[in-house]
Amino acid sequence: MKDKEKSREIQFKEELVRKAKNGDTKAFSLLYAGVCKEMYKFALYMMKHTEDAEDAVSETVISAFENIAKLKNESSFKSWIFTILGNQCRKMWESVEIMHQRKRHQKLGTNRTMSSILM
Repeated sequence: MKDKEKSREIQFKEELVRKAKNGDTKAFSLLYAGVCKEMYKFALYMMKHTEDAEDAVSETVISAFENIAKLKNESSFKSWIFTILGNQCRKMWESVEIMHQRKRHQKLGTNRTMSSILM
């Protein structure tokens, strides 16, 4: 891509961010369309399951749409939304781990840890 074309594309994306910050849902949709495949691939890598990856992306899009006014630099939309996605994946992983720990404790019949039982 030539420098002039790249510059126009950057300006176009920054304009979409400005519009999205003012509530333009179509502008936000266009921004999302430009990163949706990469977001899904990243979420699938992080979550390992398609349903979880889809949930992470969905939650991220909702959060990004609700908070886009907080984005300070229009040129950093992609890194901003991927930061949200990474945080969402970590949050989901933590909740899954907590759920698995609770299930393990319930199978033991108590809330004691394995180390307290083995001692």
